[in-house]
Amino acid sequence: MHVSLLKTSVLSMAILFNSIASADVTTRGHVLTSTIWNTNSIHVCWENLNDSTAADRASVREAVENSWEANSNVNFFGWNECERSSDGIRIQVADSTEFGAHVDGLGTRIRGRQNGMSLNFTYENWNQNCQSSRRWCNEVIAVHEFGHALGFAHEQNRQDTPDTCDEPTQGTNGDIDIGRWDLSSVMNYCNPQYNGNGELSETDILMVRTFYGPEVQTSVLLDNDHYSVYVGSNLTINAAYSIEDIVDSTSWLWSLGDGASSSSQNSVTHSYANKGRYNVTVSVSDSEGYSADKSAEVYVYGFEALLPAINMMMF
Repeated sequence: MHVSLLKTSVLSMAILFNSIASADVTTRGHVLTSTIWNTNSIHVCWENLNDSTAADRASVREAVENSWEANSNVNFFGWNECERSSDGIRIQVADSTEFGAHVDGLGTRIRGRQNGMSLNFTYENWNQNCQSSRRWCNEVIAVHEFGHALGFAHEQNRQDTPDTCDEPTQGTNGDIDIGRWDLSSVMNYCNPQYNGNGELSETDILMVRTFYGPEVQTSVLLDNDHYSVYVGSNLTINAAYSIEDIVDSTSWLWSLGDGASSSSQNSVTHSYANKGRYNVTVSVSDSEGYSADKSAEVYVYGFEALLPAINMMMF
């Protein structure tokens, strides 16, 4: 971010950018867009359903309802015994020392896949510390794994992960990496609380709402931030501002990074014809010549980002 305040004692400015792209293009966190479900209603079933795990299964369902469902339009339905033709998320209950709780891929990569998600209810071989708090472990682990099932990758896999986080990358990376790295995410192994205690961070909530609704208008201080949009889709950027001790209105100049510009006040709408990274800058000035500039990067993706990825990786 480049900020120039030439008259800070007289001109005080705060510019907020709201990125509103048409359908499923702007987010925070770490997401693999090709694995996002094309529906908000996702079937869930159990591969090895039996009465002895009824309480454990209920605690998992409750945790998912209180996290991802409570903060979005996602609806996980069914929760019955899997049949051969069952679609959606198929969960096996197993206690494996080799893998532990995991998913076989992000988002739709596990759609209809037998044993696509594995959860552990006994913790006799894996994560034995959970034996004294099985219900809590069931819940916080399920919230993390269902985040993967929605298409969200590990937060520590991001390229901007700070040196203070020494957890290794694991599993598939996302292809959209926007917003600040989030220590509090339930998808971050460096979170000081195990799986975020099963409580979604503000970033997690913005992420799930962006892809699964309700529609959100993300407001952030323009501070080395990024936005994304697909080729040909409209991106609307709004600027809310306050200026003190200015006797007349300011003038606006938007530079959109691809040669286009605009003098419209408060907001600008633009679509990009080509993929790439573009630097968007807004310059605001008053009649005395004092000005403030702020910038952000816009990532423009091609629609091939929606094609299913071929490579399958184990989590």
